[in-house]
Amino acid sequence: MLEKLSKNNNIRLMKNGVYYIFEDGAPVLNYLELLSGKYAEDTFEDYISYRLGVTNKELSQDLKANIANKMREKLIRFKEGEDLVSDIKSDEDWLYMPTFLLLSQGGDDRSTIDPNTLKNKYHTSTLPLYDYQRSSCTSSSVSLETYLHIEQNHFELMAAHAIGELDKETLLHKQRDEIFSFYVSPLIKEKVSLISTPSGTDVEFLCTWLGLSRHEELFKKEHKKVCVFVNGDLEVGSGTKLAAGLNHFSGRAPIGHDLKKGENVVDDSNLDVIVQSFHTRDEQTNVINSKASEQKLYDKVKEQVEDDRVVVFHYVHASKTGVCIPSYDMAMKIKKDFGDKVVMIVDAAQMRLRSDSVEQYLELGMNVIVTGSKFIGGAPFSGALLLNEHDTKTLIESKMELPSEYDQYFDEFGINEIFKRSPSSKTWSNWGLYMRWEVALHEMKQFDSIPVEFSNLFILKWGKRVEKMIESGKFKVNILKESALLPSDDSSLSQANSIIPFEIETTPAFSQDQLKKIHAAMTVKRFPEDIVCEIGQPVQISTGDKKRFALRVALGAKNVTDAYRGTSSYNFDDCLEYLINNDQKLLNKLFDLVEEEVNANQ
Repeated sequence: MLEKLSKNNNIRLMKNGVYYIFEDGAPVLNYLELLSGKYAEDTFEDYISYRLGVTNKELSQDLKANIANKMREKLIRFKEGEDLVSDIKSDEDWLYMPTFLLLSQGGDDRSTIDPNTLKNKYHTSTLPLYDYQRSSCTSSSVSLETYLHIEQNHFELMAAHAIGELDKETLLHKQRDEIFSFYVSPLIKEKVSLISTPSGTDVEFLCTWLGLSRHEELFKKEHKKVCVFVNGDLEVGSGTKLAAGLNHFSGRAPIGHDLKKGENVVDDSNLDVIVQSFHTRDEQTNVINSKASEQKLYDKVKEQVEDDRVVVFHYVHASKTGVCIPSYDMAMKIKKDFGDKVVMIVDAAQMRLRSDSVEQYLELGMNVIVTGSKFIGGAPFSGALLLNEHDTKTLIESKMELPSEYDQYFDEFGINEIFKRSPSSKTWSNWGLYMRWEVALHEMKQFDSIPVEFSNLFILKWGKRVEKMIESGKFKVNILKESALLPSDDSSLSQANSIIPFEIETTPAFSQDQLKKIHAAMTVKRFPEDIVCEIGQPVQISTGDKKRFALRVALGAKNVTDAYRGTSSYNFDDCLEYLINNDQKLLNKLFDLVEEEVNANQ
């Protein structure tokens, strides 16, 4: 079937997410069927050989066949439900597997994909299996264009490894520099530091360790005391509190073995870590941002500082519903009044901010959690911690070695020279994380080329249009429209919100399980003409006994990038209208599913 393929042939992407190899304009092979094992072994080998043949490396047929056999073996094991990461011993074990599988490895149980659906627990995939995507506030499938780009990069890596030309250290340093360059200017790059992590939740282990290192610096005591303030509870990562308290937040470690969620990561009686959490909203879904409530927060910080605890304080820049909590002014007051006894962490995991905002925060003496898998739309999940100059110095000068238990989360490159590793630390490379950041970087570079004025205006107009469409749907809704609580000036910290959270008002109110059922059904093609849509998963928006939940639609970088590209042929309004038409189709399906659920429970 593939004998006539040459380097001049194309591998094209179909809108429905199915790949074909084309020869003279005609489809020769269905890519997803190939991955599902519907073709003979020799056809799989022919395909892999073809892809390796269009790399920049010259490989013998035997080498190509060896790689194809290893990839097919991994694919078969995956389809049979076997674990792939637990027995990984070398770079070859990581690299020689299909790209969509590699992208799902080296994370916690949120990243793993089901062998039957090829989707994770959020119903998104490392393959482009959707028609319309508005799920960047939770998890996003890889886009069509990006997957093909990243897969070819993966084949380049395999080819280089096969002939002994894989320069791992150079590759990893290059990636770190590229991530760095997106967030900071060359002027401060040498003063600050960046650590890549398997997700935005794993970062919490490092933030708490920074707090412990600060306590060592200030008090010179063997017994170290830290209090972590997690703001935005229920609207930040579900594992944040556990990880901040140095507890396992998932049943699976990035290195591959099983964990017991909630158990201590580190068993050391000299590490005294407590966590206090504060909700985003009250029982009526109102944001808790009154002067009185913020004063109480301030007083609690003061109480911990007076007890000689270092406070690791989380200021949330855009929660799951897009609000910042507490107010920017209160975060700055706490930082100013308590100085080195407070380590300030900006949780910007949603990435609903301009890239130069990160540099602003670093220059203000804050540290910033970022991800490549929320607004950016990279494969789920990837994270990073950017450390300001002062806190970088604290870690470099600290005598504390990271516990060996951290090795199951962070590979040898992720934990760089900023954190001190034990001589007995395990040496491994997280190629799954590397590839997920490559996906994110591809999206980041394209988005970064768009004028800020365009993206801000586009997001603002999109939000207003979609809010009206939601309000005019089949059901009464409550759209949460709070202000972001950012400084009211022209600084880059201010940006239009790209998340629209809305509560569907039904009698009785939908439970979280019912909304999760609807959320999952959005990603299923129920009949031939149906569309596959990704939206944000339900989020709890109230405290108290009567819990309330909201669904979310969220614009991502890829949506804005596609719109901007469209302006080369069409005007701004036409590009916006195209996107809005897709939103209408998505909302029509959503409200149909809501109606079905209401009728089923009458």
